[in-house]
Amino acid sequence: MNIQLSIPNGKTALFLLSVLQLFACQKTDFGPLQKLSVEELVQRHQDLSFSLSETTFRSMDGHAVTEEEVAALKEGVLAIDYYVDSLGIIREGIVRKANFEDYIARILIANIDFDPTKDVPVLSFNCDSLQYQMDDVYRFQQEDWSGYEESNPLGFFAFEQAKIVSIVNQCGFPDVELLGKKGLTTFWLMIQHSKAPLMAHYYLEIKRLVKAGDLNEQTLALTTDRLLMNNGYLQVYGSQLLNGELYPIENAETVDQRRDSLGLGTLAEYLEGVKGG
Repeated sequence: MNIQLSIPNGKTALFLLSVLQLFACQKTDFGPLQKLSVEELVQRHQDLSFSLSETTFRSMDGHAVTEEEVAALKEGVLAIDYYVDSLGIIREGIVRKANFEDYIARILIANIDFDPTKDVPVLSFNCDSLQYQMDDVYRFQQEDWSGYEESNPLGFFAFEQAKIVSIVNQCGFPDVELLGKKGLTTFWLMIQHSKAPLMAHYYLEIKRLVKAGDLNEQTLALTTDRLLMNNGYLQVYGSQLLNGELYPIENAETVDQRRDSLGLGTLAEYLEGVKGG
């Protein structure tokens, strides 16, 4: 499993250790601090505004970070929660055991430079009638697409990417108002079955739509598990099967607690439904 420490500009564990040692003894009252979310962390990396120059690091129980903990950070066993002051300056980093949200953050940060428009054609869509065309869009292949240049053939995934990216570029990232519930679910399926970089590129959009109620929470579980699986991590909600077998689950003993947090039934109920279907 390839796990990398998500720190800016590929800094090594040795450099991080020097930073931790330099600032570990500082303690200043900056007032209430706010934890950076995954979305905010990714945005700071994207904006090249992820700076640790004024950050104090400590472990969960308050002690200075040890050399062993730095090694565990490098291995991905531990991770860091970052806290900012009212000016947005990262003032504190709390080292703790890594969880799946850290893995997601690493995937998204590593994927920041991915350009979904590269080497794919622009396909034309009518945004006003897209809701009523989504089933057709989902099924269309290159040979069915009116006006498509047959002299520029694409593989299956590249053509699916062209459809997704063209819709987003021309209509904005779809929501339930644009596509309706059924059409939006169809669009999500297109992303769900795309290649890992494209899925990572739109993951936070899917998460946003789930939070807004446009997509149900099962879609977030399915996309999270598939994104983790496609990037070499264990799944966490138990939604993914591989060759008819349940793909390995991280902390399988607590999977039903995570499923319950999204309003999903137990894993046993889910698997019974999948087998029954």
